[in-house]
Amino acid sequence: MATERDQVRSVQRAFEVLAVFGPDRPTLNLRQAAEATGFDRAVVRRYLLTLEQLGYLARMPGDSFRLRPKILTLAWNYLGSDPLAAASEQPLRALRDETGESCAVTVLSGATACFVGVANAETGLSIRLTLGNELPCYCTAMGRTVLSGLPSEQVAELVRQGPRPRHTNRTPTEVDWIIEQVATVAERGWDVADEELEIGVRSVAVRIPRPAHLAPAALSVSAPTARCSVADLRGRVRGLAQESAERIAADLG
Repeated sequence: MATERDQVRSVQRAFEVLAVFGPDRPTLNLRQAAEATGFDRAVVRRYLLTLEQLGYLARMPGDSFRLRPKILTLAWNYLGSDPLAAASEQPLRALRDETGESCAVTVLSGATACFVGVANAETGLSIRLTLGNELPCYCTAMGRTVLSGLPSEQVAELVRQGPRPRHTNRTPTEVDWIIEQVATVAERGWDVADEELEIGVRSVAVRIPRPAHLAPAALSVSAPTARCSVADLRGRVRGLAQESAERIAADLG
């Protein structure tokens, strides 16, 4: 891992400015961007203008800015360079059709699980699975499953970094429990989360075997609690998910 001396602070700040734009903040003016990043206004202004010149931001009426489609080239370059995304497309659609639930492939990204493949079903889930979206690892089945692909000392470090806000009355926040659960997932290869991130939603995730030098990956199925029991997730749905994960791993060679 690169040390602080190896890092270029200006590059880091540019990405931090880009990261503050999103569904909740589609447009930002200079003041709002400075508040969101914590940077000085003069510094933020230079980054906004540079990113505009490079084509990643567009200036809107009132001197506000928003992301431009060019930002998608970064995501496309990643998806095109990692065969996992392509290999998961057909198995995800087949699993969605067989279970009637939303399915996804995620990879570890820092302390979050990032969606790199999705097949949404019309299930009434308030959490819509979206490419590039990230969910916390500590309170999701897919998150703990991708964490389980790391050495135990790295798992402990990531879990302790926090924060670990409580989303529901079932959200696990105790460091020792989370680390122990990840160790259990590492042994059996799957996990279930029952309304830990959102009331009314439960999910099962299974590990997708990958070479050690690649980010750990998982395949998950998410369902409304009214339609899918924990027992069904642990049994029938998990079995189908593991078959799909094995198919993806076989396609990857």
